[in-house]
Amino acid sequence: MSTKGFLFRGNEMSAVLDAQRKSLRDKIGSLTPKYICSVDEAELAQALADQYRIDVPVLDVSAKTIDPHEEKRCGRGDVGPFEYIVNIYTVHIPFTGEAAAFSFRPNFTDFNPPQARIDGQEVTIVLEQRQPDAMALKNSIERITENIQKNLFSLTEMTTPFNASLVELAQECIKRRKEKVSRDADILATVGIPIRQRSTLPSTIAVPVQRTSIPLPIPDSGTPPGQLDPIISENAYQQIIKTMADMALVIERNPTAFEHLNEEQIRFQFLVPLNALYEGNATAETFSYQGKTDIQIRQGGKPIFTAECKFWTGSKALLETVDQLLRYTTWRDTKTAILVFNRQREFSKVLGQVEPTMRKHASFVRFDGVTGETQFRFVLSHPSDQTRHIIVTVLLFDIP
Repeated sequence: MSTKGFLFRGNEMSAVLDAQRKSLRDKIGSLTPKYICSVDEAELAQALADQYRIDVPVLDVSAKTIDPHEEKRCGRGDVGPFEYIVNIYTVHIPFTGEAAAFSFRPNFTDFNPPQARIDGQEVTIVLEQRQPDAMALKNSIERITENIQKNLFSLTEMTTPFNASLVELAQECIKRRKEKVSRDADILATVGIPIRQRSTLPSTIAVPVQRTSIPLPIPDSGTPPGQLDPIISENAYQQIIKTMADMALVIERNPTAFEHLNEEQIRFQFLVPLNALYEGNATAETFSYQGKTDIQIRQGGKPIFTAECKFWTGSKALLETVDQLLRYTTWRDTKTAILVFNRQREFSKVLGQVEPTMRKHASFVRFDGVTGETQFRFVLSHPSDQTRHIIVTVLLFDIP
């Protein structure tokens, strides 16, 4: 039998969906009059729908693996204590989607929920046998897997119409928000007293225009007809790079705050300013193409910027990080970054190894130079299309 806890035993999915709808309405209600009247309605609605959708996990059963090992146990019998050996089988099943969904309860009562745990992006099933029995082991794995699939299918039935309704819900809320802003402006105009100017009060209800915080993505001119996908402009890319590079100053001025942080905790420090810049569209651990990336910015459900975060452990690890980044990069996702955190001494020597290491990569096309004291810009070819080039900016940070 499985030795771990139960899945699908948390909040009911119907309650989770209601909470998501409320959060979406609250988000739109919190937008300033100036912003709501200047942003493109359709793009804002789509961005919010992408942010609040729930992606139920999909198991990759064909990629499951098993890890067997033995464990000694102590028992007590009629003649006293004794030792025995238990065979323990750990089954790993990778999945895509949001891991949190495994805790939600579907719309039916399951008195025998599956026993398993979630480790990152894998479902882990642990089974024990004192007397090895291949058929019993196989049946247990299939039974638990089918039970998990049944629950996921039920959750998908609930979330599919929910996700499909988010754009319309966002559009309705945006419309109501604009109507309120318009009524408020009419009231002030009727009073007839000169209004003290504030940046949050729009003078007119303007035709929606692009966001002012950062240029919106534009269609790729090389995209096949009928497949208009967003790409990030060079100006927007430089603003993102600058936002992350400015964290170097924060780290230098607050060394003790970063002293004990691990890679994941440091990564989230970068997500804070990125979310402020992109209205919440910067996410961690977002799935993209062939795997899971550390930082990604999406627009209209499409990736427009991808970054990987790693601690410096040598040139070999940097090349492996490049391989990982390229695996997660789609054909149209052409602007990327690698954030390298150094906790070793002699930071200057580490900086000196970046360019020669990147030149060794099989996809290296050219070196575009040093764009800052600790920033290096390279051009690589896409692994599936040698004529398609990808910009990779390597940023290094000296962490205490």
